[in-house]
Amino acid sequence: MTARAKYLTSAFALAALVGLSAHVAFAQSPAPRPYVDSPRPSAAVLPFEQLERIAAREMAHVTELEVRDLLLKAKGYDAQGMKVEVLLDRRDGYVLSRRVKMPKHMQRHAPYADPAVRVR
Repeated sequence: MTARAKYLTSAFALAALVGLSAHVAFAQSPAPRPYVDSPRPSAAVLPFEQLERIAAREMAHVTELEVRDLLLKAKGYDAQGMKVEVLLDRRDGYVLSRRVKMPKHMQRHAPYADPAVRVR
């Protein structure tokens, strides 16, 4: 046998040994634990009627209520007739945001720019 043939034979033998040992080690590894969907603690939310009352306190006329996850989005009009959008937390009724859309005809006559009023 030539030196090259000896080298190739030993390389193949080494590769087979490494592959076999890896296969045996993989075969003896413990099985993964099955996925168990543990119940998550659900957040207690306020009743819809109570959230509706909170939204009614924020605006004079409620036109739409939309529930998504832990949020309640209420749309309506305030006492001056401007569109209002309020975002409430369903867990405690806290007002997360309040947007007022000023009509186009009132935008140029606004006395000052209020940062709380969001103009679109």
